[in-house]
Amino acid sequence: MPLVKGFAMTDELLPPKNRDPAIELLIDDHTRMIKTLENVRRIGKKTFRKLSVAGLTAWKKETQQLRKELEEHMVKEEQVLYALLSQYVDARVGPLGVLLYEHEQIAKQLNLFEQKLSLLVHLNGKDTNLLREAYELCQNMHTTMCEHFAKEEKNGYLLAQGVLTRTDLSHMLRKFRKISAHKNKV
Repeated sequence: MPLVKGFAMTDELLPPKNRDPAIELLIDDHTRMIKTLENVRRIGKKTFRKLSVAGLTAWKKETQQLRKELEEHMVKEEQVLYALLSQYVDARVGPLGVLLYEHEQIAKQLNLFEQKLSLLVHLNGKDTNLLREAYELCQNMHTTMCEHFAKEEKNGYLLAQGVLTRTDLSHMLRKFRKISAHKNKV
């Protein structure tokens, strides 16, 4: 089993059969968000290469889907997982502090990207500098989010599985399911 070494861990992850179901749900969220993120990037690349109003609209729509998925996931992590972990480790520093800081940075990146994309749609894509900026932000956001997800899986989730009690993990799973059920009704 890997040992925590500062902010990094070895590359070994728990095999899927040894992961707690609550952790599996979070990893499934990552898988789903990466697919959506890939779609955002693919549509952005296509729109950047050949500008069209339909492309901009599709880009914005897929970005809205990404926001929806990301917000639900962050609620699970920040209000449930990290809240439970903070009973055992200091959430202001170390791996947990880094992950929470990265959540803030990802939210800021996504907000800025959505602002630029909305303005582009409003201008029917006529500002080529704005189009370039939006596309570059899209690329950066993809990199940032994928790196963050990997860190969470290697650091945060492994820490959670090693530190949280069976009761904590069961409680976490119930809350995750409740959050997902609520979000799907809306």
